[in-house]
Amino acid sequence: MTTSWSEREVRILRRDYGKRGRSLRTIAATLNRTRNAVSSKATQLGLSWSLELRVSSANVGRRPKLSSYQQTEARERLAAGESYRAIARIFDVHHGTIARLASIGAEAEPVSRRRALHRRLRAGSPL
Repeated sequence: MTTSWSEREVRILRRDYGKRGRSLRTIAATLNRTRNAVSSKATQLGLSWSLELRVSSANVGRRPKLSSYQQTEARERLAAGESYRAIARIFDVHHGTIARLASIGAEAEPVSRRRALHRRLRAGSPL
């Protein structure tokens, strides 16, 4: 079942579609339509998102828990031999966050070698 679009809805769609700060979800909610319906109608009308907005929306994501300065400090503490949990307590984050930070910085070294090294360090044996 296809419902027809009123002139008002088309006017709003033409005004808002592809504009900064107006997501497809927001426009669909304003018009009380599904995102799929709004996207289809926009295509019929020849509307599109500008390349600039498409590129900028690719960077949307979660903000990092640690600033770049804190990440550097955490990596230095890891290199000095502090445990993930001790560092996590200092920065008030989960120890998995610190482990992920360590794995990002040590991509060149295979995981099995890192684990073996970590076990030796925890056991207190020399390298």
